[in-house]
Amino acid sequence: MEDAPALAGLRAAMAREWAEEGQATPERLATLEAAAERYFAGQIERGAVRSWLAVADDGIPIASASALLSLYPPSLRSLGGGSERFVAYIFGVYTVPAYRRRGLARRLMEVISAWGRAAGVDRLELRTSLQARPLYESLGFQASELLRLKLREQP
Repeated sequence: MEDAPALAGLRAAMAREWAEEGQATPERLATLEAAAERYFAGQIERGAVRSWLAVADDGIPIASASALLSLYPPSLRSLGGGSERFVAYIFGVYTVPAYRRRGLARRLMEVISAWGRAAGVDRLELRTSLQARPLYESLGFQASELLRLKLREQP
């Protein structure tokens, strides 16, 4: 939980970088960072999120990745009783621009994959940019179909 501020800061940096024109105002970024810090602290405390940080030699956070853990409901393939099935949704994979192309995202994903295997996670899922897709495919991720229904507009 003590890493929540660093995770929130990297999330705000990622948002600033990927934001549409005019979206990343200082006020919106500050609000995002505060909300993200509360999110990470609360979800990590609940055990619903696991996060990893890479830090530079001076201790400054330079890369992050997180996993949101979900338990599947019982089904005919998994009736429960010790055969719980988990999926981890990977999010917030980000490296500060000055540290890119050094294998940090790859290393974070390798660590997450090892954690998932050890924790009994059945599957890792994520959304990615076209630029990052080759990295994930090289790690064994496969494209799948995802359908989405937007229920409300975000402010």
